[in-house]
Amino acid sequence: MNFNLENDIPNDPLITKINIFNYLGLDLGKTQDYSVLTHLKAFQIHKYEKDYDEKIIYRSDMGQDPIDFYEPIRYRLQNCHRWELGTSYNTVVDDIINLLKLPYFKQNSTPLIIDATGVGSAVFDIFKSKNLFPIAITITSGNSMGENDIGYTVPKQDLLDNMSIIVNQERLKINNKIQDKKIIIGELQSFEKTINKRGNISLEAENKSKDDIVLSISYALWYAHRQLKQSQTSIKVDDSFNFGYYGIL
Repeated sequence: MNFNLENDIPNDPLITKINIFNYLGLDLGKTQDYSVLTHLKAFQIHKYEKDYDEKIIYRSDMGQDPIDFYEPIRYRLQNCHRWELGTSYNTVVDDIINLLKLPYFKQNSTPLIIDATGVGSAVFDIFKSKNLFPIAITITSGNSMGENDIGYTVPKQDLLDNMSIIVNQERLKINNKIQDKKIIIGELQSFEKTINKRGNISLEAENKSKDDIVLSISYALWYAHRQLKQSQTSIKVDDSFNFGYYGIL
């Protein structure tokens, strides 16, 4: 796997602090499907507030104590790797273990989130046998999230709604240097939530064979959102922030 691990930081004088978090999402393919690993970066940005004239706003008329706040969490799809069809799960596991040994991921304690539904349960056991313990998401048709011995049970609708909100708010961008960028954009654009006559939600793209990247992203986004949202609940949020310098969707 050839991953771009550069840490480019935006040059914005209003930014006072940036916390960067890394997440890996793994969607496991069956016999005729690809296995895909996506690397998601989350940016927690703390900055000064400005007025319509682009001037910093202060709490005091004396020009002291500037007002600062956290922006909504922004995400960037940094890397994406799709294994060849027919690649064994043991090979997938070994490749990821080697990736996580890199200092970049090791020092950041990067979580790996996998789909434990179906074949994922057996692959989780392979990881565990090699002393790596991913965060497992078991997709359900229920209405509420739960926890189990290996991670979480998550309704399909929660995964879809979380990703839909983030994408619609333009808080998910794609690294301009990522391989197969056009394929990724096409998959995101074709992805849709479909509901059959019985009311069951289908988590798939228009072309069922091309939803692996989106699913992989959705796992990482769901866990990142759950992990990071608690740190900003009491801080003002400004949804108007333009995140364009992190890449183009």
